[in-house]
Amino acid sequence: MCNSCNGGSEGCVADVVKFIDILQKQVKPCPKHEGCDKPRLGTRPPSTRKFNTRPFILYMQAGQLFEAQAGPDSTSPYLRVEEVECGCCKCRVLKQVRDCGSQETRGARRRFKGTDYFVTIDLGCCCAIQCMEDTYIKC
Repeated sequence: MCNSCNGGSEGCVADVVKFIDILQKQVKPCPKHEGCDKPRLGTRPPSTRKFNTRPFILYMQAGQLFEAQAGPDSTSPYLRVEEVECGCCKCRVLKQVRDCGSQETRGARRRFKGTDYFVTIDLGCCCAIQCMEDTYIKC
């Protein structure tokens, strides 16, 4: 059942997106931990990589994938939270970057590029969130 995680909570998805927003503002490496609620951005310390983003995708209450405009002729399901307020979030739309002619291989790290497209989402309309590996996005 959607948005009924905890009494007084705005909902499961809203709580996770708020958590990601807080993490992205802290930007510190962390020990190995899986899932959207991993306590810090990045992989095991000491990390030579810098991470500032936990990309995610959202699913609507009917189960369909949420996608937003990512360019004049494209959409993308990948998002980076920029701000959370009152059960809504402002997200930057991300584009997945693929090397020319390459195919996505299982276990390969996805790469993303930030766009100049933003979307405001009512998190009460979302039922599920899926996080990708932490990454660095030039904002």
